Amino acid sequence: MAPFLAAVLSLLPCATCLATLAAPGWTHRPLLAQSTVRRHASALLTAGAEEPAEEPGSAGSSSNPLLLAAGAAVVLSVAAHAPAFATFASQWSAIGAAGVHGEEFWSAFRFWAFFAIGHVLIKPAVWIGEVLHTSPGPLVGVFPLSFLAANAIVLGLLAIQPKIRSAVSVLALASAINFVGSGLDGTVNNADYNLALDDGVKGCPAYEQVRMPSMDGFDISKYDGRW
Repeated sequence: MAPFLAAVLSLLPCATCLATLAAPGWTHRPLLAQSTVRRHASALLTAGAEEPAEEPGSAGSSSNPLLLAAGAAVVLSVAAHAPAFATFASQWSAIGAAGVHGEEFWSAFRFWAFFAIGHVLIKPAVWIGEVLHTSPGPLVGVFPLSFLAANAIVLGLLAIQPKIRSAVSVLALASAINFVGSGLDGTVNNADYNLALDDGVKGCPAYEQVRMPSMDGFDISKYDGRW
């Protein structure tokens, strides 16, 4: 008897639901309408997730003339120094063909890369230092006020203007390519920096190679020894 009563009691909620559905005037349209609203809302949320809104100022390169100009500068830098880059590649190929392989080859290449990249980074730092020491105005600590103001303006523009930030990044790449290319083809003062692997200079010249006729009466042996 107890199991039968338990079964009957368990069916009471279902009976209540059926009675409600059978009651006069009851309609299921609100439920369908709510389901329809939920379905449409879900579709709108899905469409919004698939097509995120474009951030302000994040237009493509076609609407950023500064970025296009910087890209053109990269192409021009590569084209201007293409012969030097080709010669540089052939020189490393010849080094490899001569039997230099493995760590011996890559250690030499890493040393050259360190030298080249070091100059690319040091030159702008030296220039910024010169600007710092020549900036006018009163000092704020150890920095001139005009130098701090110029830095604040530049950093502010880079922070709030994505187009300018993108163009400056690409322009920095063009400058680095031009810097290395100039060091390879010798279009800069070699006393400043020389990145060529073989520019005809084979170590330090001997005394006889640099001796001038005006040095005929100079006795170098008098200056030998410890000073």
